[in-house]
Amino acid sequence: MLCLPLLGWMDPANIVMLFLLTVAAIAAWIGRGPGILAAFLSVALFDVLFVEPRFSFAVHDGQYLVTFLVMLLVALLISHLSSLLQQQVIKAQQREQRTRMLYECARNFAGAMTREQIDTTLQSCLADSVRARRIALYMPDAQEHLEFSDCSGRAAPSIPESLLIQHSYNSGQKQITAEFAAQGCHTAYLPLRGATRMRGVLVLDLPPVKGERMDEKSTFLEALSSLLATALERLHFVAVAQAAELGMQSERLRSSILSSISH
Repeated sequence: MLCLPLLGWMDPANIVMLFLLTVAAIAAWIGRGPGILAAFLSVALFDVLFVEPRFSFAVHDGQYLVTFLVMLLVALLISHLSSLLQQQVIKAQQREQRTRMLYECARNFAGAMTREQIDTTLQSCLADSVRARRIALYMPDAQEHLEFSDCSGRAAPSIPESLLIQHSYNSGQKQITAEFAAQGCHTAYLPLRGATRMRGVLVLDLPPVKGERMDEKSTFLEALSSLLATALERLHFVAVAQAAELGMQSERLRSSILSSISH
């Protein structure tokens, strides 16, 4: 409708450029599907409104068929490239957000002095980055039995899932499955490998994200699990150092008491 007043002032070839510009704008702002639809509609509307005989799909000059074909191909190509560019922009924004989130998590993990602080940081990071519906952390006790700790308030896992978690801990291999996940989700089992030993298993229920594959989250999740394992290992060594310091002080006090009694 905007181009109709230009019919007597502009050559049809220039009007075609305006149609292609519209297709590019629709594909860039809305997406590939609407861009492809706009490409076909542009060809149809140009034929009906600007090619003699007007208001009909009949074409008297066969050369316009070549114009229609080229116009359609160029419009589809522009739509496809604009959609790819939009997807690349979205992915770059997601990577930037997750990189910033990893930096925040690393800083908070470095300052955490208790398990509660680590759980709070972990829940905040995963809720903002991958919208995890279940965040469960399994850590070994003195007998190498995994203790269940759910940061999202869910119930303990079933026996088959517990066996899968134990296998992930023993093998040190990441696993992603939908067998035990909530509806529409995938569950990721991430072993927490420290510098000296395995520190546990992180279990996440991950909902699908439009336009993002599960493997695209793997790098972020592996980096986060590495940060978590380092934080847990640091807490373990802090506890060992505190226990050693307490033992030394107890021994020193015992020696002082014995010396006083002997004196």
